[in-house]
Amino acid sequence: MPTMTHDATTVLIIAAAVAWAFQAGFGWLQIRSFNRLVRDLGRRGRISVGRAGRRWQARTLVVLGHGADGAIREAFVFRGMTVMARPVPCPDLVGTQLPLDEARLAGLPKGVAAAIRSIR
Repeated sequence: MPTMTHDATTVLIIAAAVAWAFQAGFGWLQIRSFNRLVRDLGRRGRISVGRAGRRWQARTLVVLGHGADGAIREAFVFRGMTVMARPVPCPDLVGTQLPLDEARLAGLPKGVAAAIRSIR
């Protein structure tokens, strides 16, 4: 009966496959979380989504629930480089009016302000 040797290459391949499976699973959970948030906000009014960040830096996603008049009713931020990012409420934006002026954006974290600027 042949035996399998556990050389460094085999261990590395198995470790990469396990890491990929975890990445895919956590990515699916993050997408599901985002989709639930957008669905729930969409049932209560209009939605605007902004994104900031590049491939090798932390990304920021801002999801705003607002009325037809542009008044922000709910605001959430996804921030980070990993698939572990989850929506965090942003109460500083609730009650403000879209589009936000530069003075208001200056008081927000850099990534959040950039994501809001990307909203059209």
